Amino acid sequence: MNPRWEELSEAMAQTASSAASKQKNDKPDLVSRIFKMKVDSMMEDLTKKNIFGCVKAYLYGVEWQKRGFPHVHILLWMEQRVNAELVDSVISAEISDKEKEPRLYNIVTRCMIQGPCKDFDEFHACCHGKSVNGKGKCQKDFPKPCRGDLLFGRNGYPLYKRRAVGEGGHSFSAEIKGELKTIDNSWVVPYNPYLCLKYNAHINVECSNSIKCIAYATKYINKGCDRILFTKTGEKDDIVNEHLTHRLGPTSFTDIRTVNGHIYPTFREAVKAMDLLNDEDTWKQTFLEIINHINDRRQLRATYASVLVFSPLEDQSNIWE
Repeated sequence: MNPRWEELSEAMAQTASSAASKQKNDKPDLVSRIFKMKVDSMMEDLTKKNIFGCVKAYLYGVEWQKRGFPHVHILLWMEQRVNAELVDSVISAEISDKEKEPRLYNIVTRCMIQGPCKDFDEFHACCHGKSVNGKGKCQKDFPKPCRGDLLFGRNGYPLYKRRAVGEGGHSFSAEIKGELKTIDNSWVVPYNPYLCLKYNAHINVECSNSIKCIAYATKYINKGCDRILFTKTGEKDDIVNEHLTHRLGPTSFTDIRTVNGHIYPTFREAVKAMDLLNDEDTWKQTFLEIINHINDRRQLRATYASVLVFSPLEDQSNIWE
């Protein structure tokens, strides 16, 4: 999923009624429709147009990230036995020539570069607590070693051709967290030039003969819903109180809008009747979550405006402070 797709930007411009609603994650219907069309088109390229060769079986699963964008994991079983020459013809792990292929160069340098981190540290997210000789180790083993030809590795994935600068390879400079870095082929995520040019997105293409790739793709289909474990501490019971935020055992939407025998016309009025909007601690916790986890000034201002308009708090200055 590329939030910069022209189709998405044009659709957002036609439907947006305010600056705040132009955020891509505010329109999940548009995001999912356009993404579905792209996936359908790609599956036709792979399984009917056979851009990699004849496919005898395939599977794929879509994962929706917490931040609101989807991506798809696709597995193809090929009829033709894979060899080094075939892999070289469809998979590249090099920065393209800026003069000869400027559009592909722009897509690869924008979408297909892994890192690099400013400093390797085992506490960085990409290192996942791994370290070698006291320095952090990238989970994806970047940077990769530069080499002049392809070699099938022992872990089921090949070591792709990544020519060094001076031996036919290219590089470019980019500012990473305030520091100018030279990025060469050792940081390139393997890709297919045709797919990158057609779909203008991060599309990692790998050749694998490992069972791990099947487990990796199918876990997104079978992993189930998210779960949390929490422990209640302290004397105050905010769990069984009649004014928590859930109605137990509702029989209909009308039942949810019914408070003390009175049916309210909207859910908001029912919530106000339950005195949920008058809980200052709840609003404080809401703002802390926005500040600590979302860090979006526009959402913070919009939520505060909602408190001013809809909340019957007696002293809203405490929330402001």
